[in-house]
Amino acid sequence: MQIAGHDGRPIVCSVTLFDLNHVLRRLTGARSFPLGILRPVALKWTVTHIKIVHLGVVLEWHGLRVETLFYHRLFEVCRAQRVVAAEYSGS
Repeated sequence: MQIAGHDGRPIVCSVTLFDLNHVLRRLTGARSFPLGILRPVALKWTVTHIKIVHLGVVLEWHGLRVETLFYHRLFEVCRAQRVVAAEYSGS
């Protein structure tokens, strides 16, 4: 979760999660037990995709391209963490 503000008031809020579907796709049901349960923990470090669940902007700041700057900052942080893809799954 990231929040950006101006003059002490929040203006933009974002909720971003790691996309674990890419990790879960690598698991197979036949090899789940007993040590297969530990595999998601090992694969957790290979997550390269994120989902942007929510991005909200305060009404007074709509149309001022604040969300564009916020996305840019989010992608800079993700690039430093080796994230290669992002998907917006909000409404």
